[in-house]
Amino acid sequence: MSDDKKNASVNWKVGEIVSGNFRIEKKLGRGGAGTVYLVLDQHNGLRYAAKRTHIETEEARAAFLREMKVWLDLPQHPHVLPLRFFRTIGEEHVIFTDYMEGGSLQKLLGAQRLSRMETVLDLAIQYAWGLHALHELGQVHQDVKPGNALLDGKGVLKVADFGLMRVRRAGSTSKVVVHGDGKKTHGATYAGHTDAYCSPEQWRECARSLLPMSPDRPGERITRHTDTWSWGLSVLAMFYGEDPPYNGPEALEVLEALQANPIQNAFGWILELPNAVADILRRCFQEKPTDRGPSLLEAADALVDLYPSLCGGQPYPREKPTFTKASERLQHDHDRRVGNVQWHDPFDWLKIAFLADVRDLGEVDRLITTKAISRKGQATADLALYNEAYRILDRLVQSGRSELIEPLADLCIQKSLVYAYLEDSSGCLRMYDRAITIYKRLVEQEGRRELENDLAMALMNKANTLQQMGQLTEAVALYDQAIVLYKRLVEQEGQRELENDLAMALMY
Repeated sequence: MSDDKKNASVNWKVGEIVSGNFRIEKKLGRGGAGTVYLVLDQHNGLRYAAKRTHIETEEARAAFLREMKVWLDLPQHPHVLPLRFFRTIGEEHVIFTDYMEGGSLQKLLGAQRLSRMETVLDLAIQYAWGLHALHELGQVHQDVKPGNALLDGKGVLKVADFGLMRVRRAGSTSKVVVHGDGKKTHGATYAGHTDAYCSPEQWRECARSLLPMSPDRPGERITRHTDTWSWGLSVLAMFYGEDPPYNGPEALEVLEALQANPIQNAFGWILELPNAVADILRRCFQEKPTDRGPSLLEAADALVDLYPSLCGGQPYPREKPTFTKASERLQHDHDRRVGNVQWHDPFDWLKIAFLADVRDLGEVDRLITTKAISRKGQATADLALYNEAYRILDRLVQSGRSELIEPLADLCIQKSLVYAYLEDSSGCLRMYDRAITIYKRLVEQEGRRELENDLAMALMNKANTLQQMGQLTEAVALYDQAIVLYKRLVEQEGQRELENDLAMALMY
């Protein structure tokens, strides 16, 4: 078993190396979306937060890549945590983001730091700005809560875990939660939201998921106004000093009770909820989504205006960021090139897979999403389509469709090129290994000598990847295997067009 497969199946330990060059420094926490570790990139000395995502189904894997495409495409914003890259380790996808040393807003609830009104308002404003940035790009977070607001060492708040809620929804089922008072409610697993912070429409969607779908019971549309409700509860939690005591749809009741009777939290201090702030939150908790205000920017502006009167006359110190609209962004065509090699349009491979599986080609068009903005976003979208084609061909090969073995190997090479472009060496090596195994079987056991060049190229490509990772001994062994094949093809078969490939192999 490879190191990556071992790492994917157990808890990572401090000092352990994963994906070739990331050293585990400590475990940061665990949540519904995965387990988070602080890692050091030994190549560049940078530290990242690495999240191992809990993905168990093919549907969830496909959802993961769709959401990662969107996250990678987001423009830089001071209050949205950027996704730097992701890596494939064994069967797991691992997300790498900036390390936010200040931790989550959740960990601050009830702490002395939130006993100051200026701090509470500052964090509320920044959270609203980050969510508004997503909304202007046509995205809805859908799991807004203090745990998904992270702070750096200077108090800058960034919205985190964007898109992971939809991944969890794709791979989860509903459950019943029994509360301390004996009250039973549907749990958060259907939509990935957290009960204490969900909106009424999310709550209803969760309950609806337990019922058979029918045309006369369509689902509710989840809009930016859902995030507005959950943001209001996150702000309320800062005054409450902990998670609200009831489920999200009861937000207005919690607000009224807290305003009428400010409570002393476990740390011994009381932060009263000002009437003007309560009015802003009250609007967030309107049953009809469109009654919650046009945007969170309006709520942020209102808090900025209140800041001087509630914070000793000082103006709010942060400058309002700019917000990019979806309509202002240009889409770019991707040449699908890594180095001097270009991978194929995955649409072609999907057609091969669907025809082999005797499926309607119209389904292929439905799998194609809109073009990505960034090159990495487009490569990630291509990877999602390649995965679907791979899943179909692999299943058919396992069922005995031997005529599809060679196309499956070719598809593995295509996938490896996408992984290489995304700098995901683990995923790249995994696909080369599968391709090499297939080519060797076809060449050595079935006498398919015409595939020797494909086998040699796969060996060379894997060797190049290992060399870039600093694994020289393993790389040289593969170069030697490729040299044997190229020499035979050039010297015995007279394939002079491969002389350059032989020369490249001999260089190592």
